[in-house]
Amino acid sequence: MNANWKRAMLTSLILIFSSLAGCLGNDTDNDETSDDSLGIVMVSTYHIGELVKGIAGDDVTMEYMSLDNIPVHDYEPSASDLIRLQNADVFFYHGLGLEPWVEATLSSLGSDAPTSIEVHTMPSGETTLDYEGVLVADLCETLAEGPYEAIELVDEEEHADDVEIHAEYTAFNMTFHHDDHEGHDEHDDHDDHDEEGHDDHDDHDAGHEGHAHVEAEETITNPEGCPADSIISIFHLEEGEYVLEFDAVHPEDFTMAVLKMGGGHAHHHHGHGDGPFEWAGIFSVSDSTHTWTMEKVDGSYADPSMRVVIIPTDTPTEPTMHSLESGVEALIEGDCKVIEDGETMTPISAEGSCFELHVGSGDISTFTMDTAGVSGFAAYTAHSPYEFEATQHYLKDSQGNDVEHIAEEGGGGHGDHGDEHGDEHGDEHGDEQGVCHDMSSHTNNAIDNEADCEAGGFIWMEDNDHGDHDGDYCHDTVTHTNTNHTSEEACEAAGHMWMEGDGHDGHHDEEMTSEHMLEAFDSNNDSHLSWDEFWSGMEADHDEHEGHHDENETHDENETHEENETHEDHDEHEEELFMWMFNNSDMNGDGLLNMSEIDHLIEVMDSDVPSPEQALIMGDVNDDEHISWDEFWNAWGEDEHEGHHDDDDGNHSGMVCYNMTSHTVDNGYTTESDCEAAGLMWTAATGGPGGDDGHDAHDEHEEETLMEMFNESDMNSDGLLNMSELDHFLEDMDAWQNPPMGYITLHVGAEGEYGFAHPADLEFHVVMAGDGHEGHDDHAGHDDHGDEDGHDEDEEGHDEDGDDHEGEETLNYDPHSWLSPLAFNAQVTVVLDGLNAAFPDGETDFTANAAAYSAQLLALDTAFDAAFGTDGVCMAGGHDKTVAANHNAYSYIAVQYGIKFMTVHGLDPEGEPSPEDVAKVVEFIKEEGITVLFVEEYTDQSSVQSIVDETNVEIKILYTMEMAPSDADDDYLSMMTKNLENLVAGIGC
Repeated sequence: MNANWKRAMLTSLILIFSSLAGCLGNDTDNDETSDDSLGIVMVSTYHIGELVKGIAGDDVTMEYMSLDNIPVHDYEPSASDLIRLQNADVFFYHGLGLEPWVEATLSSLGSDAPTSIEVHTMPSGETTLDYEGVLVADLCETLAEGPYEAIELVDEEEHADDVEIHAEYTAFNMTFHHDDHEGHDEHDDHDDHDEEGHDDHDDHDAGHEGHAHVEAEETITNPEGCPADSIISIFHLEEGEYVLEFDAVHPEDFTMAVLKMGGGHAHHHHGHGDGPFEWAGIFSVSDSTHTWTMEKVDGSYADPSMRVVIIPTDTPTEPTMHSLESGVEALIEGDCKVIEDGETMTPISAEGSCFELHVGSGDISTFTMDTAGVSGFAAYTAHSPYEFEATQHYLKDSQGNDVEHIAEEGGGGHGDHGDEHGDEHGDEHGDEQGVCHDMSSHTNNAIDNEADCEAGGFIWMEDNDHGDHDGDYCHDTVTHTNTNHTSEEACEAAGHMWMEGDGHDGHHDEEMTSEHMLEAFDSNNDSHLSWDEFWSGMEADHDEHEGHHDENETHDENETHEENETHEDHDEHEEELFMWMFNNSDMNGDGLLNMSEIDHLIEVMDSDVPSPEQALIMGDVNDDEHISWDEFWNAWGEDEHEGHHDDDDGNHSGMVCYNMTSHTVDNGYTTESDCEAAGLMWTAATGGPGGDDGHDAHDEHEEETLMEMFNESDMNSDGLLNMSELDHFLEDMDAWQNPPMGYITLHVGAEGEYGFAHPADLEFHVVMAGDGHEGHDDHAGHDDHGDEDGHDEDEEGHDEDGDDHEGEETLNYDPHSWLSPLAFNAQVTVVLDGLNAAFPDGETDFTANAAAYSAQLLALDTAFDAAFGTDGVCMAGGHDKTVAANHNAYSYIAVQYGIKFMTVHGLDPEGEPSPEDVAKVVEFIKEEGITVLFVEEYTDQSSVQSIVDETNVEIKILYTMEMAPSDADDDYLSMMTKNLENLVAGIGC
């Protein structure tokens, strides 16, 4: 009954507004100066004109800056427009950067400029909405209140695309994948677990090196409204797929929300920098014509169009390039002449000209420049020209010679288009740098790619960095000696192998592979390794390493003979350990390792956590087939010491005797035998417990953790670990040293700033995926929040020089405040005060009209609140107040009335989208299950109809009033009433 009453009231309010809307406005539109007019009022936009008409009626003559109905942010005043502005008595503009041309225009008029008033203001107690503030509020609300969706992360990065999320009003309850333990009975299974598990972890590390993480641009700690101990990380992401990598030191469930930061009109511009252009360059020229090219890279253009401003100059220097920048914004954001593929950029005026280059369908698009009489010019582009380079330089003279810049800034770096530019490597070999090796003849053949090499039964030997690198050498694979060839080309031409490293001293950073091991250790060239060959090779490598180490290490003059004996004992254990690894890898038991068996051996050697057999070999000092805590901790300390020893040559601190009871070093014992005879522990000073190297607290915590694991694994509590107990202990160590990883794919539908709200102790990385978006199965309810826009972290309000802001791309504030009836009502007061000051004789009428207009705006707010407020019809009916729109201009409506707008990217509200954009919109609508799509009035109707045909989506209009309506009978009140009606119908209230 209550809901029905509310619905009836809402219907009545809407009917009242439908009948009253426009009563004031329609009678006051006056474009011609009448005899009794008080003066001329100039306005920048349609919605400000509505305020002037509602207050001044026909007492003033109102004119729009633009006589053509074009978007205010694309408008550039003409000479006649400037004259009209100069003749006006007062000029009202919105502000907040909505009109990027205002500041320069007023400045150009100097003292002849009329009184100019920024209209934007907010009601008392309310603040101007900035995009970041809205993002933070939405993230915190989503994180705290949901809705929630359960997500299980995958544990392998290559399967990250099995689970995909979008930036949407959903909080994701993430859980790590947990494998059920199969027990500890099967030792072979445990080995597999160790090797495979560590391989995965190693691959993860390699992945970190292979592609850089996207770094957060900003981090907000404990934002207001979020759950306690939350953080919001803001990243700039390009369109595409990203892998989110989660580290789980203590794998627990957590909740994360991801939303896109809003923004106004970035779909009208192609720049990605903080200013109006992305790249600038200045050139000295002497030819009458030049050619600018845009080329497909990897099969497609970086963008179908690019704006470029050309400003001639007689002093083509870097200071000149910077000095000319001040006039670029007005040019590049104004009317730019469209130049199609094959056409000429002309005329290039002395003050500078803007051209919008449109690519053709071919691989290369060319644009001629008429540079007759020009000795130099500066170019400012919305994209870096290097984004359009594949096989040639972007600028050439009439003879086809490359023209290089004198200076440049932003987006630099040539693409790979031959040896004349860039890194002197073309793309003809792709990323495959290596040689194809015939294992039977131990020679390299002429096959130049991995696929053909392996198809021929040969081995592809990776060699990633061509060139004369310091320390690289040429190796004869037949004689196993190094030749005197000094370049890779000469080496390979002679049939040898070019080896890379930091010098021929055994310190090669490259990971050991079976191919490399066989080349280095196979002394009889039978393509197998015997134990003698393997151990001889290992000893030789060890001796070479020790020789290098001795050259750089300062030894203790008082080093004891017992320490050397301990080292020899360690070598014996090491040989025993390697022999066990060798035999364990010899699958067929023939005493020789083939290529696959060598692979297995290397995997075992690279394993971070040993198998129980390995642990017994290395740690069981008294050979009782058990490991005591002292034996384990001693071996652990030696391993830690060796790690420090390798990393910190010259700082050898020796061994110490450690009292486990008092946790102190007992300096009374200087040999291992005396120390252990006293019931104490002989350990490395730098790596084990008690080391005085600044890591005491860390070592103590580590010791406590490991001792707890040890005791938990000691099932019979005898202080010793047998083989099965050791197996359990090592599994726990493996999990402790290599915590599980979690992966998921994030689909980014449009470039922009994205906020991630999550617990403060969560560690995660954002990595660009390589394969792009290939589908979104089994996913519903996604949305992106906002439209493309930049963000200026330092911008806190109006800039120092006046009322305007930087270009729309870098706005921190949403300018569309007039779409809130309450904000528009506050702006009535600004216009009223301005009109009273300019025309005192009209104050009485102005004040009366303003009061009547204000009453209508307050009633409009009441109607919106009756529909969408806390006690409104939509809330009472349990409706989801989320709508899909093609323009993010509705933040003020969203915040005021609790409506959530998800932006459908690709359907430009003021331009003609490409077929690819329309296809993306269709895909998004189908994925999200959208049934009603809100579009702006001037959205391309042919594109809208094709979307309707493909999806059967219902189309409804939302008016933003940045341009005059197509229906002359409409005004602000009537269009806002239609917005209310359409939103109510679309949501289903």
